[in-house]
Amino acid sequence: MRRKSRIIILIIVSVCFVIAAGCESVGGEGDGTGLSWLTVGDRVIGEIEARYFLYSSAHVMRTHLPYIGWGDVIDGIPVPDYIKNEAVSAMKLYYVTHLKADELSVGLAAEQTAVLDMWRDSYIDHFGDEDAFMAFLEDEGITDEMFTYFNETTLLRANIKESLFGEDGSMRASTEQLIAYAADNGRQNGIIDFESFRDAHAEEELGKLFEQWSEDVAVTISDQFKNIDVKELYENFR
Repeated sequence: MRRKSRIIILIIVSVCFVIAAGCESVGGEGDGTGLSWLTVGDRVIGEIEARYFLYSSAHVMRTHLPYIGWGDVIDGIPVPDYIKNEAVSAMKLYYVTHLKADELSVGLAAEQTAVLDMWRDSYIDHFGDEDAFMAFLEDEGITDEMFTYFNETTLLRANIKESLFGEDGSMRASTEQLIAYAADNGRQNGIIDFESFRDAHAEEELGKLFEQWSEDVAVTISDQFKNIDVKELYENFR
């Protein structure tokens, strides 16, 4: 099967990317089919979104671990189950991004909403009209709602990072912490690019926070998700 270049938006490098039904706001009713494949926190996730996360997780594994076969195990877990676990972890990270943005009062600013509209309009211009854009999204295995949700998540994560690690952030690293961080990462002498190390430190610490926040997110998984053939889904996705 020909591999297509997909719209995949990462919120964390180790996470699968990038998610109409199945991506309504918190408390939505799934993807319109009447079937809930998962519930993450208080957010219902339907088949379309769940399948996309599964494909994305499989794509990450096949790209970065091409020597791993479908019958192998990773950390003692069969590859198909490992991929399902990674997909669930990614869904939790997307959910907790929106949750924490609300808790920290760092929702989308008016200019960011305008940026979202601009991104969407640029795609419509690229494909010629809205119908062509919708056809493209369908071919990619996502919906207009999912496209917006992905982009919102990217901006909200940036807001959270700025709130905690920006100039006035409560978790912003001190000079001493950055020197120690640089030393831990092999920079023991010479000129230190503090801003570069500051951003790397912030990304690392933010990743840890997201992992901690995600641990508290309850997930309910349907039999449809548990029993899906991940290999078949990956090889025949859209």
